[in-house]
Amino acid sequence: MRKVSVDLGSNSYDICLGSKMAETIKAFIAEAGFSQKALVLSDTIVGKLYGEAVTELLCCAGMKAELFCV
Repeated sequence: MRKVSVDLGSNSYDICLGSKMAETIKAFIAEAGFSQKALVLSDTIVGKLYGEAVTELLCCAGMKAELFCV
């Protein structure tokens, strides 16, 4: 997995990119100490292909996840 930092001063955040993350997502979420809420934000093309699967994966990892496509 690769982490990309978005430097916005006090509003900075990281984006994690990778492939085959289904195998490691539960451990990653537990180690990262995230809250139990997630928003999957996608465009409509990628959202139709992967949105439900990613949202379900996060739910199985114990998060309350919602998909929003723009």
